[in-house]
Amino acid sequence: MIQRMKHQLNMKYFKQIQKKEINLIDIIVRNLSDDLLKKEYKNIPNRNKFTGHCYVASETFYHLSDKNLKVYHIKHENTTHWFLKDDNNNIIDITKDQFKTTVPYQNATRGFFLTKTPSKRSLKLIDKVINTTKKQDD
Repeated sequence: MIQRMKHQLNMKYFKQIQKKEINLIDIIVRNLSDDLLKKEYKNIPNRNKFTGHCYVASETFYHLSDKNLKVYHIKHENTTHWFLKDDNNNIIDITKDQFKTTVPYQNATRGFFLTKTPSKRSLKLIDKVINTTKKQDD
């Protein structure tokens, strides 16, 4: 409950700064960390910064962006991969660099996130993104 209230306050701040020129994707990428990973991704050998972060990164961008976005998922390189498309069908795939091969986006399925509001992991990342943005303002 306290976490959600804190998040609502941060979201008010983020709405105010959304009008400024910021690169939300870059800020999300800078804030990806192991504490946002599910257990099954933490012990993958030779993983890169993006491995296992596709859901939380896409979900966070979805909730913080002022764009109208659609959620997609696909099975690629033995894992489920999540990404977004905007109204013009432009692909927004923050973590595509986790893969050795190109994601076959044309085979993806339209989907939805598991919750309508940000998940616990997404709330954590949203707070990190907002704090990073606040620091840039100082």
